[in-house]
Amino acid sequence: MNGFQTFIGVEDFKTVEILRNLFGEFLGTFLYVFVGVMSTVSLSKSLITSVIPVAFAFGLSLSTVSHVVQRASGAHLNPAISISSMNDPTRNDLNLSGPLVVGLSVASGHLVGYLLSSSSMNPARSFGPALVNLDFKYHWIYWIGPILGGVLGAIYYAFGMQDREALKRYYSRRNVSRKSSIRSIT
Repeated sequence: MNGFQTFIGVEDFKTVEILRNLFGEFLGTFLYVFVGVMSTVSLSKSLITSVIPVAFAFGLSLSTVSHVVQRASGAHLNPAISISSMNDPTRNDLNLSGPLVVGLSVASGHLVGYLLSSSSMNPARSFGPALVNLDFKYHWIYWIGPILGGVLGAIYYAFGMQDREALKRYYSRRNVSRKSSIRSIT
């Protein structure tokens, strides 16, 4: 197996656990997008013109769904986050406040950016409405932006925030060159 195959974790795709992880991500992302988009649809039929209910619908649905699927898949619910965290060998499971923090972050993002771009911070969340409307004109932006941001964030995390000594101890203890998986949890 070459270095690239090791890096992306080809061996992980030969296990039953990867199916559980992928299904958990799919189900969680579906539920998150469904609740968030339906809140937008239902508000468009009402007299309420505030973005606040939509922001909290997305944020609270993400918090809830993250908590439900975190044991199955790590609860990324966002391809950009999954890609950026695939190779962090020191990442641990989310603690109980993790989903709440992420959900409130999403709610904040929606409050700030909803009127500008529908505040899509998740490529999978952009894909559903684009598919239903068959409108992919600028859809690539919603994939490239978050994934590039996730990769740059992962690079900063790896080189700017990681404890290099802890990584050396981790790799020397495990006697492996690199562990990769969709969950990235040891």
